[in-house]
Amino acid sequence: MNTSPRPVRTTILFGLFSAVGFLAVMPVLPMVVAKPMGAWCCLAAYCLLLARWGRRPMKDLVLPLAMTAAVTLLVNWRIALALQLAAFCWIRSGLCLGQGLVKGLLKELLVGVGGGLLLARLAPHSLSGWALAIWLFFLVQALYFLFPGPESSPKDYPEVTTDPFGRLKHQAEEILADTI
Repeated sequence: MNTSPRPVRTTILFGLFSAVGFLAVMPVLPMVVAKPMGAWCCLAAYCLLLARWGRRPMKDLVLPLAMTAAVTLLVNWRIALALQLAAFCWIRSGLCLGQGLVKGLLKELLVGVGGGLLLARLAPHSLSGWALAIWLFFLVQALYFLFPGPESSPKDYPEVTTDPFGRLKHQAEEILADTI
């Protein structure tokens, strides 16, 4: 039984669910509030997932997420989204997945900033456009895990112990494989 995290698949599905959630919740809010706060909620939830993958305590995320939430409410939505992207890159490479400075910075420039620039270029104006932009952002973020690094190697994940019958079955299969 293999229960190791699958970050590429999970990131793509998370982006899809975030986009659908954005479509469901944001029509009740004015777009001035919906854009930055919707993006912040998606990034905060994804950061919690990153902390779980990186085996980091959730308390490490409180300061950067609280700072970006406060700034999101005070400044223009474009500046808020840029600051959220910077905090997201810091949380992912610095706090959760522990990349080295150079390798983490290169990966974040390619994937994090690249995804942000792509969204800025598309500049969605409608609710459905924003939902598609959120999904596209997370599709681009899934590329982060395709670059080699410590977080992409399955040997770092702990082995899951199976029940006694599963172990006996595995031992029997090994014995049969050795005799054939």
